Order: sequence, then structure tokens, then C-alpha cells
Amino acid sequence: MSQLRSFKRQSKFSRLLPLLGVVGLLQGATLTAGELTETDLLNMLLDNDIITREQAQQLVDKVHQRRGAPPTAKTGMAGMESRIKAADIMDMLRDEGLISEQSYQQMQERLRQRETAIKAGKGDDAAAGDVRVPYLPDYIREDMEQSIRQRVEVDVVEKVKDEAVRTARVYGWGIKEAPSWVHKVKISGDGRLRYQADMFPDDNAMYGYPDYVAINESGEEVYDNVNDNRYRFLTRFRLMVKAQATDRIELGMRITTGNEGNPVSSNQTLGDFSSKWDANFDLGYLKYTSLEEEVELLGGRFKNPFLHTDLVYDSDMTFEGISGSYYFLRESSPFSDENSWDPFVTIGAFPLQEIHSSIANLSEDAAKLVSETNDRDKYLYAIQLGTHYEFLNTSKLSMALSYYHYDQIEGKRNPYEGTDATYETASPYYQVGNSVFNINHPNDDPQIGLAASYKLVNATVKYTMADFFPTYVFLQADYVKNIAFDQEEVSALVGREVPDRDTGYQFGIAAGTATLSYIRDWRVSFTYRHLEGDAVLDAFADSDFLLGGTDAEGYILEANYLLYDNLVSSLKWISADSIDTDPDDQLYNISVDTLQLSLQASF
Repeated sequence: MSQLRSFKRQSKFSRLLPLLGVVGLLQGATLTAGELTETDLLNMLLDNDIITREQAQQLVDKVHQRRGAPPTAKTGMAGMESRIKAADIMDMLRDEGLISEQSYQQMQERLRQRETAIKAGKGDDAAAGDVRVPYLPDYIREDMEQSIRQRVEVDVVEKVKDEAVRTARVYGWGIKEAPSWVHKVKISGDGRLRYQADMFPDDNAMYGYPDYVAINESGEEVYDNVNDNRYRFLTRFRLMVKAQATDRIELGMRITTGNEGNPVSSNQTLGDFSSKWDANFDLGYLKYTSLEEEVELLGGRFKNPFLHTDLVYDSDMTFEGISGSYYFLRESSPFSDENSWDPFVTIGAFPLQEIHSSIANLSEDAAKLVSETNDRDKYLYAIQLGTHYEFLNTSKLSMALSYYHYDQIEGKRNPYEGTDATYETASPYYQVGNSVFNINHPNDDPQIGLAASYKLVNATVKYTMADFFPTYVFLQADYVKNIAFDQEEVSALVGREVPDRDTGYQFGIAAGTATLSYIRDWRVSFTYRHLEGDAVLDAFADSDFLLGGTDAEGYILEANYLLYDNLVSSLKWISADSIDTDPDDQLYNISVDTLQLSLQASF
């Protein structure tokens, strides 16, 4: 053992470790099937310069001479197939002075004791392929324990250091005289790149997609092209800032790309000869949340506060005004059985259009009409009753009944030639689908207004099924009816027979991971939609389905996959047709297939 310790002092630890392992193995029983072979042992000694190649060949020759097989080219070290005994290796190590005679005798004694114990426990018929655990001397175990301990300490220190650095960055530790607001502000955002192809059949109506916004601005008939396929690239970039003004008050602002006159889309079409993009605030609000979170109040411009799908309102739609929600059971004990239920009521008032026209230089009758019009500010009033229910397996059911009342949304006819007495009753934004009429005097340029009233009853159900965890199933159903639609009145204003078109419904199913935030998260979905022309306000409806608006039915297929954390790729196929089709009337027959390929990153 003294010679081995001398060898350890004179050699590098990396050179000694294989020898220590060999010695430990040699203190076990004779090598059996599945253990190290003679070639493995000798190559390990050779590779670590513990023995020379000449010494290894001498050992091989010795083994063959003992077994009566003279060494040949085929029975050299690389070609041997016979087993080498532990004693052969021990003899060589002793003869070369790598271990002392005392250590040699100790290992021989341990070898005999181990073979005796094995025979006593398993008999002489032990299977040749049985796994045997070699005995490791104390000094080898100590070296291994020390090495493992050092590695664990290094790993722990690195992880603690990384976590400390991340925490310091979040809370601003180490920043000299960091202002208090740094800890109250959260910044997030996202950016999306999209390729979109809108494909039209040959028999689409040439005049089937009027641009009412352009008509009201120019006074001329303007139509979008729904006959030639359109291929384009779009982007959307958004930056959100939230600040905790007090413990209960949150301030939020978001800036986004997109056309400021479009309430339902933040997309920016590329290809405007490198003109600068538009940027607008689409969120800006104050939010109050009570201590028990049973009361929530919002004011300003904020996300849709109601339980919803994209049947009635586009997913990018934001609301201006005030809203409040009350959750009836959130003050109860968290251990109560009632805590699984979360019933709520949400109400809101949202100004849509302020009207304040001048009466200067108008006749008395026209001035009176303008004054009446000035009292017709347009509002949306809404109330929703609903509940959430969470099952023991984390499945969740949400359902709600809503009422949306659009006040003074209809256009009003102007009987006075040469005046704009009722111009303000025309809506500032349209898509396509609602019943409309010319509110202006017949001798003046056309001005388009809504012919129908809109008072919507909406029932929404969503169910998240966790029974197939980690895959979730998402179900949704939505139904809406415009109870204010009057077919005779609308037909009279439009000047032709208008069908009964006051109902919409949608159902969908999706499957995938619970979130779309982490690498390899995924989700696939199918949605079917039927939305009649005056079921909802087309200005706020989905901007992608049949190019946006109402009077559309069809389906949506979508697949999402996370390439990295917070980097989602998506493929979406939308196939939609107009509902009010007439083979004999080519003014209204429209079909559109839309393909969207998107890549979105967020932080």
C-alpha cells in the first residue's frame, strides 16, 4: 500500500483514478459474463500509462502459457477471447512494483473471503451472467464522495447565484437609489409577423363588398375587390405598461400598430412604399380591485370585460367607458363548498359617438333637426350575469347571459337638400353585412346609415376539460339574437325586401396544452359560425371572417405550436360564404378562403 500511496503522490489524480478503480474491481470475484473483459482492463491500464504495452503483452503471453495455448498473431492481446483472472492482474501489478507485497496479500485474502461468501450464498451453480457488485476500499469511496460533494456544491452555488441575480433584476437590488416606482411597473409586449392569402372564386359578385367608410368620405360608390386573389404581409407590434399606483389601483397603457380608424384590427399591411407605420393607444385605463377581489371597477379604454367568444366582438376589440363587476361568493371562506362556484354580474356604459354639430347658417327647421340630432349621442349599455365553476380535477365551466343595448345607433334621414343636418347619425366605421340606407337627401351625395336597431341577447358557454391531462379539451358554444330587428321597418328604409336576419351562433372544439407560453406547447381547433346580417353590429364583428363583418357562415381551422418559450407559430384556414345569396342576384354572392401563417413572440 505504501508504494501505491507513493504512486498517488507522484502522479496526477486523473491518472491514478483508473488504477484505483481496477484495484477495487480486482478485489471482487472472478470476472463473469457482462463484466469487464481482459481487453477492457488492459486497455484501461494502457490508456492511462499505468503499464506499458510490453508489460501488457507479457501478461497475455503468461496467461496463454499457463493455459497451454502458445501465443500467436491471432491470440495476441487484441484477439484473445479467453477470460483473464483477477489474480493475473494482481500478479502483474505486484511484479511491476505498483502495489506492495503486503497489499497484494491483503487483496488475495479478500478475494478468497469473497469467493467463499459467494459460494455459500449462491452455491457453485451461480449463473454466469449474474451481476456482482465489486468491493470498494475506503480510500476509493472517500475519493468518490469528495468528488461528488464538490460537484454538488458547485451546482448548488451556481443555481443559487443565478436565482439571486434574477431576483435582484426583478426587484432592483443593488441599483443605487432606485426610485420606488421601479418596483411597481411591469412592461410586456408582443410582435407578430403574418403572411395572408385571400382567395376568391370566379363567380364572386363584382359589387358585393361596398366600402361604406370610403363612400361616406367621398360621396361616391366605392367597392373592395373580391374577384382577384390578394397576397400580402402584415405585422402587429404592441407594448403594454402596467403600474401599481396603490395597493388597489392599477394604471395600464398599451401602444399598438394599426389604423386608428379601425376599432377591430391592429394589423399593419406592408408595402406602402416604406411609409412610416401608424401607432396608437388602444388601451388606457384605471382599475380598482377590492381586497377580497369581489369588486372590480374599470374606467378608460380597456379589454372586453365580459365573458365572450369572437362571435359578437372581434378579439382585438377594446371598450371605451366604465364597467364594474361584482363576484358574489369571493368573500366566503376558501374552505367552503360554495367556493367552487364563482357567480358574477358585470355592467358597463360605453360612449360610441358624441354628436355636436353646428346650427349656424341653417334654416329654422334644419337647425331644429340638428339640435335634435345633437341629443342623439350613441352609447352601448351592457349587463351580463354569469358564473364560473371549477371541478376537483381542475376542469372549469363558464357560462353567462348578456344583454347589449345600442342606443341611438340607427341613421336618421335628412329631408333638407344641401345641408348635412343628420350626417352625424351615420356610423364612422362599417365592415359589411348590416342593413344600411342613404340618409341624405336624394339630390345630395350619398351618406350611409344603419337601418336596423340593435338590442342583443347573448348566451355563452365555455368548458375546459382536464380529464385527459396533460392534454386539455376546450369546448365553446355561443348564441346571439337581435331582438330589436324589425323586418318590415328595415325593408322600408332599404327600399327592397330584406330577409329575417337577426340570429347568430357558433360552436367550437380545441385540444392541446393548458397554455400557449412554453416550448412544445400546442393547440388545434375547429370552429363553425353562422352570423346573419343584422344579428350583431358588423363594425365590431370578427375582422377576418369573410374579410370582416356579418352575413357570413363557414368554418375556421387553426393549429398553434410553440417553437421556443413565448414564440408561437400558427396556421389558420378560414372558409366563409355570404348567407343572403341569390343565384339570380349577383350583387350579394361572396365567398372567401383565407390562409394565415403567423409567427408571434412575446415577453
